[in-house]
Amino acid sequence: MLSLPKHLYHSGVVVIDFPRERCFGKLSMTFITKPFHDETQDVASLTPFSPMLDALRTYFHDKLPLTETQFAELVGLLTPRQLAKGEVLGRQGESARFGAFVVRGCLRSYVTDERQKEHILQFAPENWWISDQHSLRHHAPALFTIEALEDSEVLLFGAGLYGQLPALGPEFQAFFYELLQNSLVAMQRRLIGVLSAPAEARYQEFQQLYPTLARRLPQRHIAAYLGITPESLSRLRAGRGRV
Repeated sequence: MLSLPKHLYHSGVVVIDFPRERCFGKLSMTFITKPFHDETQDVASLTPFSPMLDALRTYFHDKLPLTETQFAELVGLLTPRQLAKGEVLGRQGESARFGAFVVRGCLRSYVTDERQKEHILQFAPENWWISDQHSLRHHAPALFTIEALEDSEVLLFGAGLYGQLPALGPEFQAFFYELLQNSLVAMQRRLIGVLSAPAEARYQEFQQLYPTLARRLPQRHIAAYLGITPESLSRLRAGRGRV
């Protein structure tokens, strides 16, 4: 049986309450549970937190088998959150407070230049992690904004997650180190592609990396990721002429 920390319960109602603003300054979530008489409760009784945990467990199943104790300790470092389409998790220039594991929906990271033009760095659909790690860990101004492109369900983590990795076990440290390495390699490949690859090649790589997003996202977001105009993307998809 998996247990949650005592601080998540209050008279049978799990309440997570922060100031509520669109830019994620304030938010609130409430999960109705059964009344309890001890310090822990079966996660299966929580709705809608339980499906989020099921998704997280499935994600780790083949990548990093966890004991019930390890999984419970990890859950204690995460906060469930529902993000509305357009809601901002962290803003460029401000100190990041959270990163996220996406259970359902899609987030993006992007930068805005002096002309207020948006340049998308990354999409994060289901089973992706997204964060400004430097800002989160060092309280530095964030390099980019993170925003929900769809109504999304996420598990948030703060800087404390990194400090708790040794306690979770050496396999956890190795796993998250590999995530960091993969993120770095992906960003290097993306930079090289933007600088040197033709638009057709960049679009093909986008389709390989995000096989479900071409049908889910507005054309302007895909174009902003590829570094081309929406009109050029239309021609590219139709196979008409050069971009």
